[in-house]
Amino acid sequence: MTLPTYKEKEQEFLEAMAKSFGFRDRCKLVFLERFRQDNDDLENKNLAEVLQPNLLESGEFALRDFLKQIFKKLEAAGCDFNGAKKDKCEIAKLWLREEIFPKWAKNPGSVADASVTDQMGPKLAEVLDAQGEIAGATTWRDEQHYNKFIGRSDERHNMLKYLEEDRPQIFSIVGMGGMGKTAFCHKVVSDTYNARIFSRVAWVRARVCEYKADLFGKPDPRMEASLTTEDALRKIGEELRIPNWVILGQDQEKLEQEICKVLEASRCLIVIDGLEDAESPGKLAEKLQQVLGKSSVILTSREQVDANVIRYQMTKMSRPVSREFIREIAEEKYSNQNGNPLLELPDSKMEKILDVTEGMPLAMKLFVSQVDVLSPDDAIEGLQTVSTERQLYDYLFEGILSIKPFRRRDYFTTFSKTSES
Repeated sequence: MTLPTYKEKEQEFLEAMAKSFGFRDRCKLVFLERFRQDNDDLENKNLAEVLQPNLLESGEFALRDFLKQIFKKLEAAGCDFNGAKKDKCEIAKLWLREEIFPKWAKNPGSVADASVTDQMGPKLAEVLDAQGEIAGATTWRDEQHYNKFIGRSDERHNMLKYLEEDRPQIFSIVGMGGMGKTAFCHKVVSDTYNARIFSRVAWVRARVCEYKADLFGKPDPRMEASLTTEDALRKIGEELRIPNWVILGQDQEKLEQEICKVLEASRCLIVIDGLEDAESPGKLAEKLQQVLGKSSVILTSREQVDANVIRYQMTKMSRPVSREFIREIAEEKYSNQNGNPLLELPDSKMEKILDVTEGMPLAMKLFVSQVDVLSPDDAIEGLQTVSTERQLYDYLFEGILSIKPFRRRDYFTTFSKTSES
């Protein structure tokens, strides 16, 4: 029997591995693009810039955090990093391509078929099954993109008090992009988990990345689709570990009944992150209200939710909290480098940074990520080109590379060469 080459089956293999390890949405995107052969010559920083629109926050920070999660699962499944601090990507590539792929290639196909994980080795199958990652029951853990959460302690305390009440409730966390809604929501969920308030957590992202082919037949991970109410219920079913035959079946009413049973039998917490990206936010919120049972829901959204919910409006961080936030993320980013460029920054410069970032976590992350290649003055000047919240939002998500035009040009030259190889 002649086995297919890795190049021939790369996309199918990586998709199968992502599903087996439980990598979803942004984590899945990082896994597929980091381990794609065409991207081997791209450094993490350059890859992060390509994926920036999909990572929804400072790309380099998000990419690094997702890679940490990926490496942890690969190591638990048998990938020996031998204590390496660097070059983990290269070690993981060799392990996937030379050790795992030949075993998978003997029976390529859906990872839903148990024989596929069996052939990968008992340790891998055992780890995946024991962690419950195939069912996606711990997806909420993958949404942690911070080492230390800064600020908003009063808001967290108040929300926790509401969630402790033994009755169904729907909360909406509302604020413009870059305000830290997802991080705040994750911290609240983590607080409820530590307090044992809910027996299960179902975390669903409304922004759906679809891995379709572009006009040239090449997979394009940046193509997206809106989350339908039906798909949201299926994802909630997966998170709650509803049997697969119910989730994959065509009987939507049966799926709703099974979800209702779980939500009525035990207190669960459902999170829909980025509700504004759903196909019909109002319809989805209403449907959740119908199946809620004794459980609760948290919705994050850039827009007000048209439903009967308890609303929490995200506000900007105060200057003292912003100062602490900048120090924390700078120490985290530059801990393994020769120097922290913000360590000796005069207080007058720090005040300017606080002025231009205006208490927005994403703006502060962007600033910190830029000062390793730009002077603090240049980074401040870039952020000073915007004067309104709307302009700041557009700048963060659309104009990040415009701060230093030559970096953009050099990068795309590198990327185009890689794509042609």
